[in-house]
Amino acid sequence: MSRVAIQTGSPAIRVALRSRLEPRHHIVEDDPDVIILDVPNDLDGLADLERLDHALALIVLADEPREGFLRRALGAGARAIISRDATSAELSVAIDAAELGLTLLGSDARSVLRETARTTTPSVTDLTEREREVLNLLSSGASNKVIAVKLHISDHTVKFHVGSILNKLGASTRAEAVTIGVRLGLIMI
Repeated sequence: MSRVAIQTGSPAIRVALRSRLEPRHHIVEDDPDVIILDVPNDLDGLADLERLDHALALIVLADEPREGFLRRALGAGARAIISRDATSAELSVAIDAAELGLTLLGSDARSVLRETARTTTPSVTDLTEREREVLNLLSSGASNKVIAVKLHISDHTVKFHVGSILNKLGASTRAEAVTIGVRLGLIMI
């Protein structure tokens, strides 16, 4: 594991830089707050990321990422996707954002998703009021059971709403639906 000295807005953040993720027990021993993962821009490079605990703050470094790579990285829990050529200031912002639980996309990633969105942008009015409530609860990481209790509906109904949200937003995962919801202004951060 490489240690990196980076000045961030939060002085106590411990950062680990990795080209591959070690087994979970090594990560726990190192106890980083943020992991910066430098992976190839292919889908195979994300296999380690998908096996990792989604509670960790992960930053993925990628050059000229493609849409499938971006969606899979975000779906696997990446909180930031930035260029390998990012400046120290950009990296510092990404670390702070990841530590705060925010999603940050570098300009390359935003350009790819913006281009994709032009051809497949769902309308804000496509979601019902109840689906918007469920989407907001999804953004806080709530499980189906928690959503059911908060909205006084059954688990089955929540599952139905989540499926409908994914379908209407063209998302394949809950995380992707939240990302689209933020982009459409359905979720305020």
